Amino acid sequence: MLRISIYAFLIGSLLTGCSAVPVRQELPRAEQAKQDNRIGAKIIPIFEETVKLKQDPEISVFLREIALRLLPAVGSGELVDSPIGVFLLEDRAGQWRNFSLPGNRVYLSTALLKRMDSESEIAAAIAMELSHLYRRNRTRRIEAAAGIDSSDSSSKKSPSEWIDSATREEVIAALGPFGAFTLKKEELIEVSGDAIKALYVAGYDPRGVTTFLTESAANPIRLSYPKEWVAEMLEEARRAIVQYPPLKNPIVRTARFIATQ
Repeated sequence: MLRISIYAFLIGSLLTGCSAVPVRQELPRAEQAKQDNRIGAKIIPIFEETVKLKQDPEISVFLREIALRLLPAVGSGELVDSPIGVFLLEDRAGQWRNFSLPGNRVYLSTALLKRMDSESEIAAAIAMELSHLYRRNRTRRIEAAAGIDSSDSSSKKSPSEWIDSATREEVIAALGPFGAFTLKKEELIEVSGDAIKALYVAGYDPRGVTTFLTESAANPIRLSYPKEWVAEMLEEARRAIVQYPPLKNPIVRTARFIATQ
């Protein structure tokens, strides 16, 4: 009888302990987007003070139009409800730097744009960044560096508290070097497949993704991640592209694209 009582006590203690563990409560997608936009509103002005943007309204409008065409095809279209901006970065040491920040901000390298031979390749670069936004790859890095988790409504430190109190130095620390600009190989591979779908659904030639990645692999000095990773991204893109039948009249080069060259 004593042995049974001990077992019952142990089991009861375990169950009590388990119930005391906080349950992660995922935010609804719409609420999550609002939180991400608030984080973006905090970090974007500070980030843009640290880089040099190329001021070319005509090209920025053209790139934004491409992004708007791609948005409904990324994920399940959740990014459509937030304004999107696409901007050009002046290059440093010839390195291509494409990235995105919460708040639907996409940044493309000026040198990369000059190297693209088709509109579908530019669409590929934008689609990959939109996929990062949808998957919150960079947003999670920023949150981890800041010690917050906006996707969990039971998180002890709320994004609002960080947004209201974070200093300029704390924001810069959250951005890098282990923040927004550090991605895992698996995340890069995933967005390569996502980009194929996005281009196809939006009417662009999905081969723009493979061409873009091939060009990237041929110029490893311009990359911020290993060439071997690009090879795996290219493999994933090729695997994804065979799932779709060829488009009859895909967008490759429009008059707007030709005018930007």
